[in-house]
Amino acid sequence: MNQLKLEIISIEGILFSDNCNMAVVPCSLGEIGFMYGHEELVATLKHGNINIYDNNENIMQSFEVNSEGFVKMQNPDKLMILLK
Repeated sequence: MNQLKLEIISIEGILFSDNCNMAVVPCSLGEIGFMYGHEELVATLKHGNINIYDNNENIMQSFEVNSEGFVKMQNPDKLMILLK
């Protein structure tokens, strides 16, 4: 199974850098589930939680979004989230 490479970066440094099955991100466009092969996209973040899922659809980790930032699906296999 193909994995999504996810990086969550804030001013303090790298908060998460690993592979996952899916990441659900609160965006200005609504909550978006990103998986391997998702189309390229750039959107602003809104308040909420970023939930990171493993292959068994269990939440591996969760991050609260309290600040502005961006989400960018760069390639079919890489998602980058930048937090202020």
